[in-house]
Amino acid sequence: MCLLLNSFNHRTVTDEFTSDDLVALTLLSVNVPGQAALRILGDRDLDYRASLNELLRQIPTEVELVDASDELLKTAEKRWSQVRQNHNVGRTKTSKLSARKRSHLLPVIDSVVTTAVGHIPGKHNFYRDLRAALNADDRRLHNHLIALRDKASIGSDISAIGVFEILAWMWGSGRSPVDDTDTRQPPETRVIDVP
Repeated sequence: MCLLLNSFNHRTVTDEFTSDDLVALTLLSVNVPGQAALRILGDRDLDYRASLNELLRQIPTEVELVDASDELLKTAEKRWSQVRQNHNVGRTKTSKLSARKRSHLLPVIDSVVTTAVGHIPGKHNFYRDLRAALNADDRRLHNHLIALRDKASIGSDISAIGVFEILAWMWGSGRSPVDDTDTRQPPETRVIDVP
């Protein structure tokens, strides 16, 4: 998911939502409704856009979820709530837009991922619970995700959260990260393309 979200970049604009961000979501089969898109881009409500982008500017681009402070997550949650105010912009669309802008910090949250990890919306805070899991046992999960990324040779630009998204989505959708039918590579390095 993170690979597709970041593959559509005509220009990199980190601290404001652009039309490129909305087009990138279509690569993940997500369409932001027209009225919401116009509001996010400022065509309908300049104050809303300014407020949304100001909150985005307060969230550094390279902070990983494992290192995020409570205050930083509070700011991210405020921005999340602002995006969710738009009609027909739910959890999945909001999280994919968030992941597009802050891929090291905010993973995609969709029904496949939440089912895979046993998240109950409204009862648990996905980001805070995942941060706690990444930090548990001296960052065991975080370090394991980085080791998997390195073994798969997908690039250091993919964060631990990106690896988490891929694995949770593949496991939750019944897909295997290893293609046992591909005999062109040794078994320990065969990794299928991310759908």
